[in-house]
Amino acid sequence: MMRLAQQVAASLGGFPIMLGPAVSDIRGSSRLRTDKKVFVDSLLSRLEVLGALNLPSVCWSQHNYDDVTYDRGPGSPTGNIELGTLDTRARLTSHGWRGWPTQNAADPRMLLTEGGVTLQDVMAKYGQGGSLTTDRGGNVPPISQSQYLAKQAALLERAWNRMRTNTEGAGVGMMTNYLFWTDPNYDSGLVDSPTNSPPNGAIRPAYNTWKSLVP
Repeated sequence: MMRLAQQVAASLGGFPIMLGPAVSDIRGSSRLRTDKKVFVDSLLSRLEVLGALNLPSVCWSQHNYDDVTYDRGPGSPTGNIELGTLDTRARLTSHGWRGWPTQNAADPRMLLTEGGVTLQDVMAKYGQGGSLTTDRGGNVPPISQSQYLAKQAALLERAWNRMRTNTEGAGVGMMTNYLFWTDPNYDSGLVDSPTNSPPNGAIRPAYNTWKSLVP
């Protein structure tokens, strides 16, 4: 599909620029999902076999839910120091990926087209009894709805600040949050769902944090 996308773009003068593969930064494989590292290596190896690692009209895209949710990165108080974006970038270089905009395997770029953290995950992982409650920062676990919402905002801000740097965020040209209006079934939005009553579309701390982030 990525090779075909490049062929179509080439026939149109190199445009439009297309994004792919929109890989999730999932860790661990099961019957229903594939570990991100396994997927990335398998895809890049297949592109290499096809002679299709040079894709000047295709930009690598990735979802960074795992990085945001687990507060991943050097110095993380959770101890989760391996950042998924950096790992992918190293694999792109190792395999010789030459995509948009640099076409340079030594300096690959990516766009983070989906990401965020759900309130369900905040409660399950950072609430009382969660797997990340005994983080190395000595933080008190959130126990109320307002504290869960504040934690969601804090995790988004920490992830954004990492992506702004030329070290942890090297090669990353865009970061997004999914969703704006939240979905009760995937509660990662910046604003409550307009169908929730109450609070019926209330602005969350995550919205104000996201609005204040410095590029």
